[in-house]
Amino acid sequence: MREVVLSRDQVGSPVVAHADKGEKMKNTKKWSNARNRITGVVLHSTIVGLMTVLLLSQPLAASGFTGLGHATEFAMLGLPNGSVTISEGTNVFGDFGYAAGVVSTTNQKVPVGTIFDSTVYVDSTAVFDYTQKNFLPSGGIVIGGAADAKLALASADAISASAEAAALTPVTNLGVLGDDDNRTLNSTGSMNVFSITSLNYNYDWMQLNGGLNDYFIFNVLGNFDFSGSEIRLSGVTPDHILWNFPNASSILVNKDVSKFYGTILAPTGTVNYHNPGTFGGAIIAKTIYLHSAFNLTNRPFAPVPEPSALLLALLGGVSAFGGRLIRKRR
Repeated sequence: MREVVLSRDQVGSPVVAHADKGEKMKNTKKWSNARNRITGVVLHSTIVGLMTVLLLSQPLAASGFTGLGHATEFAMLGLPNGSVTISEGTNVFGDFGYAAGVVSTTNQKVPVGTIFDSTVYVDSTAVFDYTQKNFLPSGGIVIGGAADAKLALASADAISASAEAAALTPVTNLGVLGDDDNRTLNSTGSMNVFSITSLNYNYDWMQLNGGLNDYFIFNVLGNFDFSGSEIRLSGVTPDHILWNFPNASSILVNKDVSKFYGTILAPTGTVNYHNPGTFGGAIIAKTIYLHSAFNLTNRPFAPVPEPSALLLALLGGVSAFGGRLIRKRR
């Protein structure tokens, strides 16, 4: 407390009381500011600790699977040394790719008057057969040159991604799914992996329940027949669904009432998709046959965030928030 000198006439006056009160208020404010700063630091440290524990407890890309890489640039990608037949598309949104050695078995055709919102990339070694009047993608056709490098990279990423996805440990083995074997699958975390021996759906359904950041990956070991059936989504988005076929499976999606979502990835498999159903995803396979007024809207598989990148981003945000909180309390 500062010293106050009083004259004789001031003795007994209220000056001393006012001085004491001023000092007490100043000290109280100092202690309050110090306490607030300590509270801010403790709160900030607590949030950082909780976020670290939370993020490290999530599997995310810890398994080594991060997604499909450059293969997501295509709505349809015919992999090396396979075949692609496209006939009578109706509404097509997304780029098409014919990789090295791919053979188009007939004139590729998406009739004039339909929607063909796409750029088509053709490797210089592919056998690409089409007639201009029946195959007019909005972005044109790129043959050789830059297309070769783009397709080679996408193909390599697709093949690698299939092997990585196949190595994931399944949450549940669904076994053989047949007619009337409808299923509701609930998310149990950010990465939900299921194994299916084979599937034969005929006017059946499968419902996926989860959040916007939850992934559903299906490793299908055998054949897959999806006729007049429906993938129902609650909170889950098509770009977080992958149907991986690590073997030489036969995959059929058909009927105009079908609603199919997700990316089909079949490096050695055959995909036959026809009729104007709803298809939100992508088709990446060695052998592809699309026909009979098919619809296809590209919903590319979203990259799986790596824990380190996500952790740093979130911790950076928390640190910035904590710094502002501490400064505000001074």
